[in-house]
Amino acid sequence: MPCTVFAQNAQNYHLTNTDWQMEKVWTGLNDPYLSPLRYIGSGVAVSWNNKGFFLKNSEKFIETYNISAFYNYLLNPAHTASMLYAGGNANYGVHYRLQAIKNLSFLLGASTDIDLGFRYLARNSNNPFNMDLAANLNFSAAAQLKIFLFKYMFQVDMSARTPLVGAMFVPEQGASYYEMGTFDDGLRNVLHFSHLGNKHGLHTTLGLDLPIWKLTIRISGNAELLKFKTNAVVYNRSTIGLGIGLKYSFITFAGRKNLPPENFINPE
Repeated sequence: MPCTVFAQNAQNYHLTNTDWQMEKVWTGLNDPYLSPLRYIGSGVAVSWNNKGFFLKNSEKFIETYNISAFYNYLLNPAHTASMLYAGGNANYGVHYRLQAIKNLSFLLGASTDIDLGFRYLARNSNNPFNMDLAANLNFSAAAQLKIFLFKYMFQVDMSARTPLVGAMFVPEQGASYYEMGTFDDGLRNVLHFSHLGNKHGLHTTLGLDLPIWKLTIRISGNAELLKFKTNAVVYNRSTIGLGIGLKYSFITFAGRKNLPPENFINPE
């Protein structure tokens, strides 16, 4: 009898969702190390986003990992100088899913990320380069709504995260990177502990999944506001992006005799 009951309850297999996106981004930046002026411009970005189950035998905990890269061309208010700005972000998080109603769920949890950026201002002959490097522990949350319309299932989701604590690399104004790498005390006062008192920001994403034939088109918009203060100067960055890409679900298995499973559980 136990064997019969077990055979009638087939094992569920966990899927992983992933999407690739291309984005158009608009950025405003204040970097007092390079210039007292605010530089504004646009560029492009790419992102890879994954969502899966954190535990093998539970559908309550969802893990996410995202990698993005961008390139921006920025100008000062008079359009007499340009700044090149490139970088990326890698984020990993774990969230607990709360099912409010049948097609609406909420995710609450935490994530950690590494933020890296490079800026080059050619008009600065002594210090033309500056770097962003930060590691953050974030509070993050998301909401997912499924809508059945015209015989198709559409999904709308929104996510947000804000940094709580971490570490950041911020050089003193006027100190050159040559001095930092040459002199014994060159790296003095460049690594700082970040917290809600000296760094605050918000990164939000709004996405829509459109099923078209056998494809799922992912359309998204995102915005980021970041401000941090150290070494008596204030840095500020704001970004808006619009993206489009493809989304799919997958599961991995191996062996010639290992057939694809039939019972799928999707994290969304």
